[in-house]
Amino acid sequence: MKKNILLLSNAYYPSIGGIENSLRHLAEEAKNNNDNVKIIVSDLSVPVGYPKKAIDEVEGVIVQRYQIAPLKNVFGKFLNLILSNYTLFKLLKSEFEKNSDTVVIARFHFAALLATKVGFNNVRYVVPSIVRNQLKAESKNTMVSKLVLKAKVFLHNIVQRKALRVCKNFVFSQSMLSQCKALANNTDSDYQITKPGVDERRFSPLCIADKQSQIDLLDLDSSKPIILFIGRFVKAKGADLLIQALAKVPDCQLVMVGEGEEKQKYLELVTNLGLGDRVKIFPPTKEVEKYYKIADIFAMTSNYEPLGQTILEALSSGLPLIAFKKSSEVDTATQELDIDEFVSYAENYTAPDLATAMETAVNKLQTINPQIIHQVANEKFSWARLYKELVN
Repeated sequence: MKKNILLLSNAYYPSIGGIENSLRHLAEEAKNNNDNVKIIVSDLSVPVGYPKKAIDEVEGVIVQRYQIAPLKNVFGKFLNLILSNYTLFKLLKSEFEKNSDTVVIARFHFAALLATKVGFNNVRYVVPSIVRNQLKAESKNTMVSKLVLKAKVFLHNIVQRKALRVCKNFVFSQSMLSQCKALANNTDSDYQITKPGVDERRFSPLCIADKQSQIDLLDLDSSKPIILFIGRFVKAKGADLLIQALAKVPDCQLVMVGEGEEKQKYLELVTNLGLGDRVKIFPPTKEVEKYYKIADIFAMTSNYEPLGQTILEALSSGLPLIAFKKSSEVDTATQELDIDEFVSYAENYTAPDLATAMETAVNKLQTINPQIIHQVANEKFSWARLYKELVN
């Protein structure tokens, strides 16, 4: 029987990221199942040149956007949170009045909670992270910025806790389950552990000849292994340690794909360490698969990551990984994925330990079969399986 599916988050294409990609794939699975699917998101991170449309069609799916910051003046900043969520509430109310049996899949806690408030009973909250843990890594220097951060954490804690208590929750790791329970103070029965998927058509290894031609197009040195980092340029991603580690492993080069507040720091670090000829930084792109295809090793250097969609994309592309082991400083789920045979771990959250892991991974390259890694990834992770778990 055809279902009505409503996908909610705070951003979607042309904003680029793991959560945005997950909505894209879930929408595709909805279409594959002949279900009716619609996406409602804010206009967060929509580039300046992108057409400003309240209702858009992206890859055959209706996307309705609301303004995240309708007031542009200084005083408006205090009202934007209220106004934007009120607009979202009205949009959700309208959808509920059209069809109250719609299955709602939310990846943002404000949207998940508001969906229950308008009356939806079938709200699935696919938890991307616990916000307070994610914000721990943010460094603030001034008293005002520290107070703003505390206020932000306080507000998100309230909303996310309520969402976790009233929704059917899906998490991608045992680590994420523990974090959710610590915040919401509920039980295992309120959660289902599952796994996201990966698109093997987009993310797959290239043959040597095709890989070489793509390396040449990006003006990279084919004689040196390429280590790839993809993600937001924020402190929690640990990319500064990756750059420092690269300085200790001279026979490698680093490709970084992303954007964010730490970018200037990375550029200065590259210059100060004399790595200008071994580090290339590219902006976010919808066609991120082209970077996986030319890489030899993927770097998952976050100190907080409930799962990490990029890990799955890297594995499906046939790439071994370097990552930090879980510790008092590192809260990630990499070791839960049962892929340790393809991962070189840094024992401690330091650049020297990461450099050691990097050297280990490079030395293993001759024994790595990308097709085997690709096969393992696609046996373990499936968007079709996740979609069925969410809607049934």
